[in-house]
Amino acid sequence: SVAFGGLGGFIYSSIDYGITWNTAQTFNTSLNWASIAVSGNGQYVYSVVEGGFIYSSQNYGVDWNVSYNSALPWLYIASSSSGQYIYAVAVGGSIYMSADFGNVWNISNNNMRKWYAIATSGSGQIVYAVVDGGSIYSSN
Repeated sequence: SVAFGGLGGFIYSSIDYGITWNTAQTFNTSLNWASIAVSGNGQYVYSVVEGGFIYSSQNYGVDWNVSYNSALPWLYIASSSSGQYIYAVAVGGSIYMSADFGNVWNISNNNMRKWYAIATSGSGQIVYAVVDGGSIYSSN
């Protein structure tokens, strides 16, 4: 079991159910990590930076790359169990999705809302999104 967390330019990982934590990656310390999502086996890891980019790792958090380089007020990211389907929300923006492990991103929902959180089923087929102080939306 692998867990990840971010704080002050660092991404931390745990392989013992969160008992101990190690630095997985060091970035610019001014980055404000907003959310991290991990595939079921821990191989694919995705993170959003509030006012920054979407980052991804395809090797258990060892190496990281910019997956989507549009600086938006990202707030939350979710991944399917396989890591193939990823959804991200930006405050006051749209829902973005990737169906190819973060290589290409598209606007999934062009409704500009004050999105607060997003979650997906293990398959990535069903998605739920929450509007701050409002409703819960479902893709089905």
